[in-house]
This record gives sequence, C-alpha cells and structure tokens, in this order.
Amino acid sequence: MVRLVEFDAATEQLVRFVEDTPRNEIIDKTVTLLGNGTDPKALITAAALAVSRSTELPADHHGGPIHPIAGIYAVTAMTDRLDESSHDLPVLQCVALANKHIHLPSMGPTAMVQFDDLNRDVETDRVLARLEKAMTDREPRLAERAVTLACEKATPGQILNSMLTVSLRRNSLDDHYFLYPIYAMRALDAIGWQWGPTLMRPVLRFLSRHASFDAFGEFTEDSITEGIDLYKRFHELEELVETYGLEEGKVPQHTGEHEAQAIAALADEVGAVSSIASIPEMVARALGSGLSMEGTCEALSVGGGRIFLRSHSNNPFDVHIHTGIAARRYLIGFPEVSFRHKVLALIGWAWSYEVRYLDHTLQWDWQSDAAELSTASPDAILGQIEDIILGIDGYDV
Repeated sequence: MVRLVEFDAATEQLVRFVEDTPRNEIIDKTVTLLGNGTDPKALITAAALAVSRSTELPADHHGGPIHPIAGIYAVTAMTDRLDESSHDLPVLQCVALANKHIHLPSMGPTAMVQFDDLNRDVETDRVLARLEKAMTDREPRLAERAVTLACEKATPGQILNSMLTVSLRRNSLDDHYFLYPIYAMRALDAIGWQWGPTLMRPVLRFLSRHASFDAFGEFTEDSITEGIDLYKRFHELEELVETYGLEEGKVPQHTGEHEAQAIAALADEVGAVSSIASIPEMVARALGSGLSMEGTCEALSVGGGRIFLRSHSNNPFDVHIHTGIAARRYLIGFPEVSFRHKVLALIGWAWSYEVRYLDHTLQWDWQSDAAELSTASPDAILGQIEDIILGIDGYDV
C-alpha cells in the first residue's frame, strides 16, 4: 500500500494551508494567521515542508524547493533581527514563495511517498556507503531511501561528508550542487532536524540526477562546455593539495590577530585577479604557507567582495561569491567532515559556476587610492545603491 508523507495534526494543518491556499489569497491569509498569534517559526517550518513534499525539482535550479529551502536559515535570522514593524515580512515572503512554486504548473503540485519498507537493522557506515553509491550511480530513489535512514542513524556532519563526495566535483557544473545541500542543513538547524528526511530527500534527488550536457535556459553552450571541462579537471584541485603539502595537523582551522597580514595579502591577490578561475592555486599556496582555514575564508570574503564591486553585473542579488564562502565557513566547523573535503571546498570556491562567470563583468580594476573614493556620506551612498537596486526588474527564483 502506498502512503504519502504526512505530519502531526498541527503541523499538517499549516502545511496544507501553504499548499492549498490560492496564490492571490496567500499574503492576506498569512497576515491574518500571524495577527491571530500563529508562531512565525511554525509558518516558516510549514513553508519548508510544503515546498519540499509538494514540488518537483526544475531542470536547472530555478524552481521547486531549491531556493525556498536555501533561504530558510536567512528568513529565520531576519525574523529575529528585524523590529516589530517589519519582522513578519520575511515570513510572508517565505510562505508566498513556497505557495507560488506549489501552484506553478511547471513544478507542482506533486507528492512525496512515505517509505514504510526501510530496513533499519543496518549499521551507520553501511547506510552512508549506500548513500554515496546511490549518488554516484545516479539512483535518486535509492539515495532518498538512504538519506531517510541516515537522518535516523548518522550525524549531520556525517551526512554532509557523504554528500560532498558528489557536490564538490559538481560545483563547477552548477554550484547549487554544493550550496543546496549545505543551506538545506542550515535550514534544519533553524527549524529542527526532526524534519530532516522531508527536506533532504529532494536534495539527494538533485545530487543523484544527471547533470546537463546541453545548453538550455540560462546555461549557454559555452558555460556548459566550460563546466564540463572543469569537472573533468577536478584532479587538478586534488593535485594542489599534494603540491602544497596540505595535511591535517599542518593547516590550522582557527584564525586570530596574528594572521591579519596574511589575510590581507591573500585578499589583495584575490581581489585583483583578471581570471577568477586562477584563484585555486593562490588559496592552496596560502594554506600551504600556514594560513588557517578560517583565515582563508576571511581573505576570500574580502577579496570576493572586491571582485563583486569590480563587476557590472545587472543582478545585485546574485551573490554566490558571498553565499559560497558562508557555506564554507559552516562546512569547516564539522569535525565529521574530512580534512581533505574541507581544503578542496576552499580551493575550489573560485571554480563555482556562478562565481567564475563574473569574469566577463569585471569592468574595473580594484582601486585602493583614497583620493578616488566617493566623498558622499554613507547614507547618501546607500541611498544611491538602493535606488539602483529598486530600478532593476525583479528576478524570479
């Protein structure tokens, strides 16, 4: 007998609210629920569960659960950060986006089957081995089964380490293969790991599918060809680990004031590049010279910020430079993630599809001369930036 995934009565009621409410009513009805005392976190959780169980993955990465789930951690953080006049806004956006994806014919509605026949009499190591094999063999249903068991038997760090066997290599094809798993985990950190199987099953379907080898949508023939080339050159990143002697015990994890100069030097080098894909060796060399993993993230944040400021990208919200580094900060904190995976994640950041593509937008050199900086006040500059952003047409995720 086939059964669909369902939740406890209170959660199911809110999940069905997100799934069933007509799109043109979802904002007003969510406002009413919040006004009547519904817990904002419960609505965020319901949106995450609804978009995970009731939408299909897109051919690329725009649609289904990918971006709604990737944003859950930020939504919960902004809800806590904003004042009373606006703290419900992220909740409304989150619920509305999930509802929209469920109601779009291209991605919803669909259904998630409950696995009632799982063999739970199996050791954790074997579950993780099955998970890795299912991803490698492109067996999404087997991967879903394995991750359902893994959420019961393994730690989040162990699950992440297994997913990285595929996501690190596929990062050059599309960095959502790296970002979606990590931000799904951050979503679960925010709403609770009891919802792990529901949120992680689409992640494993995504990681287990065939990557595209043809141009479609935003993926041009050139970007596909370049991504495949870098995917097949992943061994070059692995060789950098050997070349620069990156071994556990030699590369510290934590940073401190003593690394200030080394961080600044790497940031300067990264921020001034003309070819973003050339950055991996800079990072490997810095790590080999003793820079910590946290210090490397600091340098990439500053250098990456400079790269972003040098670009004339027409989409200021396309900030994979920053979200990619934030994901790596999170990753290196897991003791269960192997040292090799950690350094490969740091070295491979610049090969990310939506990081390296900024090459063609690097219109300006990095200027450090104070005389060339704007003399306008910070408020005036922020006002100009806001006007520019609001003047750009919306971008649908």
